Formats: sequence, structure tokens, C-alpha cells
Amino acid sequence: MSSEDLKPAADDAVAVSSKKQRFVQADTRNKASLFARCQAVVVANLERYPPEIFGMLSPDDWEDILRIKHGKTAPQKGTGGLDGTGRRTPALSERFIGEVERMNDHLAESDIADELVWKDCVEYQFSRRGLTRPRAMLFPWPVLVQHLAEQANILVQWKKKEDVAERNEEPLSLTPEDTKAIVDATQKLKESAMNVSLLKESGVGKVLKKLIKAETSRADASIFDQIKMPSTVVSSLVASKDTGKPKNQMSVLRTLENLLQAWMDFAASRGVDMNAGKGNKESAKAMELFKQDAEDLECTEQCKTWRHLFASLKGRADQRRLNLGQKMRENRKNQNSVRPQIVKVRPANSRRERILHKGASTPNWGRGGGTVGSHGGAKILELRKEASVQAERQKAGVVAYKKKGSGFGAAVALASTNKLTAKQKMIQMESRKRKIAAIVGLGSGKQMAVPQKAMRMQGGNFSSKKAKRSQQGRK
Repeated sequence: MSSEDLKPAADDAVAVSSKKQRFVQADTRNKASLFARCQAVVVANLERYPPEIFGMLSPDDWEDILRIKHGKTAPQKGTGGLDGTGRRTPALSERFIGEVERMNDHLAESDIADELVWKDCVEYQFSRRGLTRPRAMLFPWPVLVQHLAEQANILVQWKKKEDVAERNEEPLSLTPEDTKAIVDATQKLKESAMNVSLLKESGVGKVLKKLIKAETSRADASIFDQIKMPSTVVSSLVASKDTGKPKNQMSVLRTLENLLQAWMDFAASRGVDMNAGKGNKESAKAMELFKQDAEDLECTEQCKTWRHLFASLKGRADQRRLNLGQKMRENRKNQNSVRPQIVKVRPANSRRERILHKGASTPNWGRGGGTVGSHGGAKILELRKEASVQAERQKAGVVAYKKKGSGFGAAVALASTNKLTAKQKMIQMESRKRKIAAIVGLGSGKQMAVPQKAMRMQGGNFSSKKAKRSQQGRK
């Protein structure tokens, strides 16, 4: 066969192979799109599936689903929140992710699940600086060690920049952002809990010791000595009397020196062979804080992941709740047994007691005619009677006598002791003008008309009309 006869066959083979390749590519795209659609359906209804059904997934497929779920629930923009992006709730609840990991052992140690889900669960359920989240349990142990090393490394990097500027005989200029970075790193080191194991694993003590030695030996003032800690920072490691500066104006270098000395004193108290300081009051306060953090740090040392830290914090919160309930029950028992019991309330004097007990058995009271019990009992009745007696005394303005005497005699006897009201004085003035009988104010609000002396001297002028007519008849 010639080459011309073979050419159509070759062209047909090329055409067939190209069609096969396009079919394979289209089939691959269809498979990829179908897999992505299945993933999207699973992610959308993730917490509706029973936990045991995820046992058919491999760890890689499970982590892909978690990444998609975390991305779907992330806010478009924002700051703060659980992870700094504005997220308010975890991508999955701790109850669901916990059940999945308990029923599927091959999914229980996923680093992606620990970083994307369990970390947010810790931050969501146990807020920082709260009663359920001490400062010694802010991070798992590996993260805590790395966190301290990173803060110390920030200070070391600025020390190296200062060395380069000093060799070049150039001033090192700092922006406000640079100053803030140095202050924040110092503050985070100062607020961190500390024990001997953490000092050894992080190596932060040796790093700070070298940095302080290099900065104090400079000919010119160091940038760490020029930068001051802000006044809003309340330090538990305040400088001693030899600083000569206000507490709120302490430099970063001096703060690091006090922090390092407190660490060394605490390590020496735990049996580590190193030079301890003089032990001033501020160092003693810092050591007291380190002792309070000792138990929590021992618990944190056993937490290697965020899921372990969540379990430890939850157990700690449950135990704290039990202790608080037990304490409240003991307080209630002590109050019932110790506090004084009120048996009976007795009046201050015998006279009031007689008034209270007088007529206590009256059956009816008020308009409704109900019994004493319907109006609050005998005590309410006694209180009402006492109030009515006091009200009558206030209206009368005189002392009540045990025996009732003559009302008129008592009024005359007490007439000189009572003061006239404005109305009574006006009536007296009008009576004088009209030359009629004067009005005298008596006790208990009574009045009496008394003839005036001048009027009595006129004799017959006060006789009645009938008497005048009789006199005229006689004439």
C-alpha cells in the first residue's frame, strides 16, 4: 500500500482520538461538577445528618467539607468577633462536632477541625477575661509556647534594627504603628501566666535577659528606654523606689527588667538554681499571681489542642457551678440555725399594750361587715385601732384623760392654754365692732359667747322686744 492510501486511515484515527479526548474531558468536567454539587448539598444540610453517617468519608473529604462550611459562614467583611473577621458564632456547634468525632475515630484528630471549629467554640462559649476563662487557659500549651516566643521575637527584631542603625550612625525613626507594636508585645508578655515549664520550653527568659543586657550597655538612649508604657496600663510589676518616675510613665525597658526579675524570683522559689532579687512588694505581688495560675497552667499543659482545652474549660465550669451550689446550700443551713428567731413583738410601754389589746375581739370591721380574719387578722385590727387613737389625739391637741370628766368644765379649765386660730380672731374683731358678745375659744375646738363688760353696764338695752313693750304698757 502506498502512503496516499494510508493517509485517509491516519486522518480517521486522529479524528477518533480527538473525539475520545473531548469525551474524556467532558466526562471529567461532569464528574467534577457532580462532586461539587454533592458537596454543596452536604454542606448546606450538614448538621441535619446523623453523626454516624460521616464514617464513610475519608479524613481529607471531611476536612474539605469543613473548609467549605467555614467559608460559607464567614462574614463578607468585618473585624473582631471570634477570629478577627467579625464572625459571631462557630461554623458548627460543639455538640455536633463532638458527636461526629466520638462516633468516628478516624475523624477525631483533624487539625483543620481543631483550628476552624474548636477554636471558635472555645472563644464563643468561654469569653476571655471572664470567670470561666482564666488567663492561664487562653491557649493550648503548644500555642501558648509559640505565642510567648513570637512576642519576644518582635522585641528582638527591633533590637536588631537598632543595631544596624547604630553601626550606620543613623537615627532609628519610629512610626506610631511601630511604637504600638513594641508596647503590645511587652504588654502581652507581662499579662501572660508563667511557670518553670513554660520558661524552659519557650526560652523567653533567656531572650529577654540578652536583650536587656544589650540595651542597657548602649552609649545612647535605647528606643526601649524612650518608649513609655501608656497610662491606661495598670502594671502588677511597678518599678521600685529607685526609678524616680511615675508609675504610669514607666519605660518599656524598665518594665521588661521588672518582668524578668519576677520570673527569676518565681523560678528560685520553685527550686531552680538562679539568682533571686531582693524581693520587693511588687515582685511579691507578681509571685502571688503566678502561684494562683499554677493549677490552671498544669491543666493547660495537658491540653495539646483546642478540643482538649474546650473539654478542660467545660469541666472546670461544671465543677465551679457545683462548688457554688454547695456553698449556697451551706449558707442557707447556717442562716436557719444561727440567725435569731423572732418569737413575739412586744410594745414599748404598758399603756400602748392596753390600747392594742382593748377590743381585739371585735367581730366586724369596715363597711363589708367581714370578720377580723377577712381584714388581715387581729394584728391588723390592733394596728388600725392604734392609728385611730393617735389620729384623735392629734386632732384634739390635748392629752386624753383616763376618766372622762365634764366636757364644759374641761373646756373652761383649758381655755387659757389654747391659742386662737385666725378665723376665731377675725370673729372676735367683728364682734367688738358690732358690740355683741365676744367669742372665746375653748379646748377641743369648742367656742363660748361671753357678754362684754361695757355691754353689761347698759342694762335694759339687751332686753328683748317683749320686755320693752311691757314697759311701754306700764307707762
